[in-house]
Amino acid sequence: MANQICQLETRALTGPDGDVSAIMCAIDVDDAAAAEPFVKEVLEKVLLQRMTSPPDTTLMLVTIIGALGADEFARLWKLHLAGDEAMTFFMSQMTKADVLHGDAGGNVLGHASLIER
Repeated sequence: MANQICQLETRALTGPDGDVSAIMCAIDVDDAAAAEPFVKEVLEKVLLQRMTSPPDTTLMLVTIIGALGADEFARLWKLHLAGDEAMTFFMSQMTKADVLHGDAGGNVLGHASLIER
């Protein structure tokens, strides 16, 4: 199997501070050797999703099943983010943006933030 984006959507959420929108991205990574160009592709697709999302989109969650850990995804994300002004701006508007690595059984194997503050 190849690396793939399984789900990418924006959801309206209601929390203790009111209504917000969140980008939810689920990916499968079967080929860790191809992770770098795949993370760049994910960033580009998330940018397109963010551009069509409501202005109150301040949350993001990327979930990974497979051969790429959360810390390595975050490292590659930040590497590619540095060259993308539009996504850098959108990330500056996020109050929380995390990546979770899990297994098919629902166990969390790792967690990392995608925000540098």
